[in-house]
Amino acid sequence: MSATMLLYYTAASPFVRKVLFAAKELGLESQITTEKVVTNALDPKSTTYCQINPSAKIPTLVADSGKAFFGSQTIVQYLDHLAGGNKIIPQTIDFEERADVLTLEAIADGITDAAVLIWYEHLRPEPQQWPAWKEGQTQKIHMGLKSLAVRLPGSQHNGALLPDPATPGPLPLGGIATACTLWYLDTRLRDMVKWREMEGVQALEDWYKEIQKRPSCREDLTP
Repeated sequence: MSATMLLYYTAASPFVRKVLFAAKELGLESQITTEKVVTNALDPKSTTYCQINPSAKIPTLVADSGKAFFGSQTIVQYLDHLAGGNKIIPQTIDFEERADVLTLEAIADGITDAAVLIWYEHLRPEPQQWPAWKEGQTQKIHMGLKSLAVRLPGSQHNGALLPDPATPGPLPLGGIATACTLWYLDTRLRDMVKWREMEGVQALEDWYKEIQKRPSCREDLTP
């Protein structure tokens, strides 16, 4: 099937990776073509991309209808819909089941947001960096990871659990988002945030090792 959707991306974006991971799990990757964009956080109006996405944030997906969808949370829901629904996000009359999965995504995305802020702080000239700010974001990462670590498969947590890495068929969204968060911590902040050494989160490492065996989680997923 020829590509019918266009994804604007940057290679290092964990949110782009989440979209591509979801697309592969849903069997939609052949319908998406990609276009790399350049953004400028200090002067977003200086790039033509702001004419496509007014917030100048990544990612943006343009459907075959010409409609543009902004943000990974919106895009993955759209992709699940295209795949028939109820694949990576529950579509049941029990809204709590759906909200549980979206809550897992929100926890993972919150960790990623904090990690991105640490990275941008790192890019500032050293005299202008604010160590207390980076420490505050690191605490958010730690708290988020601890929350995910108690939701591993087989735990007694009363909310949604992370999926078994060997799940047949599409991996639920909470697992996709969490895997992309850990990928970003490893690729961008390996020397700044040593998440494997944080108290109470070590069990996530084994889960992540197994998730990485899925073809949709291969290292070269992003173009």
